[in-house]
Amino acid sequence: MWQHETPNENISNISQSNSNIVDVASISRNHTGWYHCEVSNAVNKETSNRLLLNVTYIPPVEPMCFSNVTSDKQYLMLYCSWDGGVPKALLWWEGPGNQSKDGQENSNILVLRYGTAHSGKPYTCYAKHPLLAVAKTCTITLG
Repeated sequence: MWQHETPNENISNISQSNSNIVDVASISRNHTGWYHCEVSNAVNKETSNRLLLNVTYIPPVEPMCFSNVTSDKQYLMLYCSWDGGVPKALLWWEGPGNQSKDGQENSNILVLRYGTAHSGKPYTCYAKHPLLAVAKTCTITLG
């Protein structure tokens, strides 16, 4: 019997066959988790080592950008998020005047001094997932 343990630790029987192979058709993110085989007879019961199946997938929504001014009006904070994928996406900002974080640094926040932010210029967040050849983007233009 093959069993599946989800990341939430729910265990379910997925196959009652006498086969040492389990066939998972139309794989989805719900198949992520640990798998093991359990065999038994009237005398003994054995369990195989567990195998981890980690399903990689792109977040189901587009990246989102938003901004916030600190309460003392000294800093402008630009935020970027792209939640829901496995593994997590690499996020970075690019903007005018060298106010950027490059693609080697995973940073979803860009902090600008309030008076030095370039008004009317775009700041773009790039979100790169290993399953995509080209990064997705969202942009904020400061008013």
